[in-house]
This record gives sequence, C-alpha cells and structure tokens, in this order.
Amino acid sequence: MADSMVNSLAFSKLNGDNWRHWKFNMEMLLCYDGLFGFIEGTEEEPTGHKVSEKDKIEFRHCKQKAISTIAMGINEDQQNLIIGLKDAKQMWDTLREAFEPISRARIAHLIAEFM
Repeated sequence: MADSMVNSLAFSKLNGDNWRHWKFNMEMLLCYDGLFGFIEGTEEEPTGHKVSEKDKIEFRHCKQKAISTIAMGINEDQQNLIIGLKDAKQMWDTLREAFEPISRARIAHLIAEFM
C-alpha cells in the first residue's frame, strides 16, 4: 500500500520555492485517491448508531492516508511547519499560509480591515 502512494508521488517535494506547482500536483494526487475532502474540511467522521465499525475504520484509514501523503510530499526543511498536526486540513492551511503569495489587493483589503 505504501508503495502505491510513493509511486504516485511523481513530482517534486515542496521545497519553499515551488508552492504553485506542488499545490496543483498534490491536489490532483489527493483527488485521484479520493482524499481531497480532507484538505477542504468536508470529510466528516461517520457517527451514529447505524455506522458500522468497518466505515469508521475506513474513514480513519483515509484520514491517515491524506495526512501521510501531504507529509511525505514535503522536504525535511519544511516539515517543521506541520510536525505535530494531526489533521490534513490544518496541515494544508498551515502550508498555504506559509507559501501562498499575497496579492497587493489582498494586502490592501487586510490593511483596510484593521484600520
């Protein structure tokens, strides 16, 4: 199982300079594996008395796969940003905040918001 994930990661790891391309490639990989909802925050753990143990195990497996896919796609120099995070959305948001370029319009909006 781990081999399939490693083989699927046929693009450069995030190194701080390649965010745009890495983000696109990682999104495509997560989509392909049916894990994109974990970085969007739309995947919720199944609850209720009608939920089978098999469904709960499958959810946890997918959650762990999303987390490990992201973590293994990052150079060691960048891993300090996400070490200790146990949620794919938190990891994704942390990386986006660290590497997503901020446009001048966004900066102007933020300045206006805090004045």
